[in-house]
Amino acid sequence: MWSFSVGLYLVMLDKSSLRLTAIYGLTSCISLIIFGAPIGRWIDRTNRLHAARTALLLQNTFVAICASVLVLSSYYEDRIKKMEAIYEELTHWAVICLAVLADLASAASRIIIGKDWIVVISKNSHHLAYMNAMARRIDLTSLICAPIITGQLMTYTSMVITAIFIAVWNLVSMFVEFFLISKLYYSTPALATKKSFKKRVASFASSLSRNAVVQAQIRAEDDNSSNLFASFFNGWKLYFQQNVVFAGLGLACLYMTVLGFDSITQGYANQQGVSAAVLGGISAVGAVVGILGTLVYPRLRDRIGIERTGLYGFFMEVACLTLCIVSVWMPGSPFEAVYWCYDKKTFEMQNSTSVIKEEIKKDESYTSIALLMTGIVTARFGLWMADLTVNQLLQEEVAEEYRGAVNGVQNSINMVMNMLKFILVVSFPCHQTFGYLIIVSFAFICIGWFLYCIYSYKMRGHISPFGKHHFSTSETERRLTDNDNPEQQT
Repeated sequence: MWSFSVGLYLVMLDKSSLRLTAIYGLTSCISLIIFGAPIGRWIDRTNRLHAARTALLLQNTFVAICASVLVLSSYYEDRIKKMEAIYEELTHWAVICLAVLADLASAASRIIIGKDWIVVISKNSHHLAYMNAMARRIDLTSLICAPIITGQLMTYTSMVITAIFIAVWNLVSMFVEFFLISKLYYSTPALATKKSFKKRVASFASSLSRNAVVQAQIRAEDDNSSNLFASFFNGWKLYFQQNVVFAGLGLACLYMTVLGFDSITQGYANQQGVSAAVLGGISAVGAVVGILGTLVYPRLRDRIGIERTGLYGFFMEVACLTLCIVSVWMPGSPFEAVYWCYDKKTFEMQNSTSVIKEEIKKDESYTSIALLMTGIVTARFGLWMADLTVNQLLQEEVAEEYRGAVNGVQNSINMVMNMLKFILVVSFPCHQTFGYLIIVSFAFICIGWFLYCIYSYKMRGHISPFGKHHFSTSETERRLTDNDNPEQQT
């Protein structure tokens, strides 16, 4: 609910532009870039249950506090506006900072559960694929329910009541999540033990590849220093030694996009006359399409292999998003090729003539926004197939004791792309220039597809989605099933 509503609340705080949503996104990205690798190293060194509980506690607490600040700012809105401008800015920054802290804790939770716990629980690569798909379906199902509930509350009650509901929900659900995590931990003995660096080197010394030796050296360097810089540098160095680096970079390119249901696109759609209730419904439909992708993914992977599944996923996403490109020039689109905004005023340049408008006349046609939303919704099918493919590769091809660091860096690179998106939004904040953001987003998704093709070529010898496939997960299968018998690995 929070991820859906935070963008709308920031638009509510500054109705003139997407400035606050862009600043929030940019600040969140910078924080995740800086702290991604250190958070991952902390996860690698910390007891699994303690790390999960700590991340969960911080995430829910920060969300509840942030929602409470929004309640107070909404309730005393008139009084705050009568005061000096600095008080209004302080309110905005308080909301943004608390939301960013919640994002950092949320990133830690995702790495702990989605990148480490699920691999330990899985019996083999086949089982891991189905568990990943099931976990994603749970996430997407929550994306169906949460936007509908939040959108209806915002539309038919008030923003204040919705913020109160979110704060209470996070505090109550935290205890339920605590119980479920503890139960899972104690019912799975393997989670209580993490592989030590020394044991792994001793057990696999005879069969270590050059890549693994480099990883061992990096781990030894990192163990000798606990400072932030060492964790940051060594984590990034380790990441670029991985075989799946191009697949990971391809996934990261998918984050440089406004063609999703994030705060930027929600704010844009809201400016085009789409209500919060309708936005919630569209998000829910997108989640359903994504669920269909998660249902197809494990079955397609079993039939054609994981690399080819990723190729199909990227292709389907690109194909569907061509509708978004078309929407830029459809009736109802506010796109203007020569347009710029200065501060909170609308400033338009046409044929070297500047005209300041008090109001922007809106085209009553909804063709453009409908086509844009259709492209975004249908692309969720290929998006989640590509996402599941790359994430499973990151789970399988990275040794257990490096999962936190590598996936922390992956999260940082994702945020680099996300930050680039918000920089572009800050540069082009008006809805008349949103078409440029759509075009650039589509280009980056195509680049992501190309980078994944490079990985596929390295693993299979060609990039054709047809022909004999190569299963690159055999090493992972051995890691998941024969960890106690390293002599059996060939």
